[in-house]
Amino acid sequence: SGFPVNTEFGEPFDSKKFLSELGLVPGLPTVLFVTGLGDTDKYLNLIEYFSQRNDLKFQMIVVTGKYKWIYDLLNAKKYSVPVKIIGWTARMADFVRSADLLVTKSGGASVMEAVAAATPLLIPVFSPGQERGNTELILKNKIGYVEPSFDGASKVLEHLIKTPGEL
Repeated sequence: SGFPVNTEFGEPFDSKKFLSELGLVPGLPTVLFVTGLGDTDKYLNLIEYFSQRNDLKFQMIVVTGKYKWIYDLLNAKKYSVPVKIIGWTARMADFVRSADLLVTKSGGASVMEAVAAATPLLIPVFSPGQERGNTELILKNKIGYVEPSFDGASKVLEHLIKTPGEL
């Protein structure tokens, strides 16, 4: 689609080894949240809600990037499911390739990196303008879900965790 992406996102990767190194469980559905820009409250609400869902069998990785206040807030919490909080990282390709689902905003880099890594997307936040076009690309090509409401995003995420084969 013309957006430059590091070729590392499309290269073979040992996600089982990577998840083990993080202290997570290989084979357990892994949801990657990338937070920071956009409506951070929406991400934080989804993370809080799902991090307490011990009735669901999955694990979460949250990359907060340079947003230290989000990292500190999330790192201080206790979770009922396996959760790994990561601040800024130069290993985004590894995180995206190890995830079964990427929950993020519909920025050009995020969307195209997920496409290159063949990682499905759930978009709960997008900005008007160019990001709206990215959400249309996601839906048209059936590479993810766009659910801007908390209830809609929660229902999709719960369904995908319960039926990971759909991913």
